[in-house]
Amino acid sequence: DTTVSEIYRWLDGSQLCSQSDPELWFSDLYSEQQKAIAICQHCPLQIDCMKYAIENRVDGIWGGMRESARNEARRKLRIKAKPMRPAAGFIYKR
Repeated sequence: DTTVSEIYRWLDGSQLCSQSDPELWFSDLYSEQQKAIAICQHCPLQIDCMKYAIENRVDGIWGGMRESARNEARRKLRIKAKPMRPAAGFIYKR
């Protein structure tokens, strides 16, 4: 089972995403999504993050990809995403 703590295992505070407004990754505004994607482009963990998001059903921008792009990648690669199951009591810390 996938837990939220597994998702954030990469975030040790040194990544740009953990130092930025978390709302950018979950915004409905195109301009804010573009800011998040631009930040992802400079992250050394971008590929790991993108792979995780393709393999698991998560919301928002991950690895520089919107959810719609990940859905398309899943269809093309015939990957069935695992649903995310948040860990009890998880709190995202900035």
